Amino acid sequence: MAVGLAAAMPARVGKGSPEARALWEKGQAADKENKFAEAAGFYRQAIDADPDYLEAHQRYVMARRRATGAGADDKKPEEIEKLRKAVDQELTRLYEGWIQQHPERAVYHAALGWLTDGASSEKHYRRAVELDLQFSHAWARLSSIAEKMGDNARSLEYIEKAVKSDLDDAWILRQYAFKFQTSDPGRYRKLEMEVVKRWPKSAAAANALNSVATSLADKGDRIPYLERLRVLDPTHRGMSSLFRAYVEQAPDKALELARDMVKRSKDADLKRWQQNVAFAESYTEARRLLKGGKFGEAKAVLEKAKPPGSVVDPTSPNLMKAKATAGAGEPAKAYDELAKLLAEKPNDTLEKQLRQLGERLNKTNGQVDGDLWTIRAASATAAKELNLPQYGEENRKVNLAEYRGRVVLVNFFFPG
Repeated sequence: MAVGLAAAMPARVGKGSPEARALWEKGQAADKENKFAEAAGFYRQAIDADPDYLEAHQRYVMARRRATGAGADDKKPEEIEKLRKAVDQELTRLYEGWIQQHPERAVYHAALGWLTDGASSEKHYRRAVELDLQFSHAWARLSSIAEKMGDNARSLEYIEKAVKSDLDDAWILRQYAFKFQTSDPGRYRKLEMEVVKRWPKSAAAANALNSVATSLADKGDRIPYLERLRVLDPTHRGMSSLFRAYVEQAPDKALELARDMVKRSKDADLKRWQQNVAFAESYTEARRLLKGGKFGEAKAVLEKAKPPGSVVDPTSPNLMKAKATAGAGEPAKAYDELAKLLAEKPNDTLEKQLRQLGERLNKTNGQVDGDLWTIRAASATAAKELNLPQYGEENRKVNLAEYRGRVVLVNFFFPG
């Protein structure tokens, strides 16, 4: 005969009942229209329909937080932050109450992990995996915490547990891939492309393509990945990277992309892409004039064309401007303008052009170096006085003045 249990069995995290997923979809639709309060309502209903539905909890917390900033253009950042802290406190009380009623639900403990920091956060995630050893997202969060603490071996162990716990989660596989981004770039890219292969139409695939492209140093190598991204998601933030790569490799394509993005964008994005169109039109025209030997006209066009902020690497426009200025009979002016740019920020491509111009002006490499250091010295300011204890020899003070005339690297770090 069955008897009552002293405690409820641990509840495993799930991916949503049909009813819960239908409500989640409504929340997603509201999210896309920036109706965050409405979205939070749908996500809460999804949680009521299936309390173990992980993604409903995640989206609910995010939507509640985002709702505090919606329509708050007239509020100061500190006011918005105060509102968000109040929301987190309210959510913390909510989940603590749910845990008192149902301590067996792992997802409730994970939610407290999202809402807290440091050791408290780790405690909640550990409780979550105690209740559900297959809770991949909690293992992934523990992996991130271990990494922040400098325990890379433990971090890798936890993310491997996450991957083994759920082989069908693109986010988990991407977190695993990131572990190799620096140590083994080839393996990192292979894992990211596995995400693209397995979930070809997902947001995870789009973000993976963008990340792979960003990891490549050569902008030309980035283009194939970003072009695939454009097919998958034509409005993805990675289109700015594609525009930047096109400016250097295929300016006509940069112009076509910018014009297409104007049709697809609105508000601040629309203004930015309109600026990109204006720049691409000028840049394309300047290239045409340079090829035709019309240096003066090209120079005039480039002087009016302003690269739109951080969207475009200024190297190519500055190089073109130097060539146009020199071609128009003003090599000394081209040299001076390039020297000022290089003195502020070294650049191998521009330095090569500067030395060619220097040779044309009968300057040696030593004289070019001297010109650069003269410009730097003219704009240099004295560093603030530092008088700090020597690490490991606290009784000895180190004064920055002792190193006058030498290059000093000041490294502030946390040793433990």
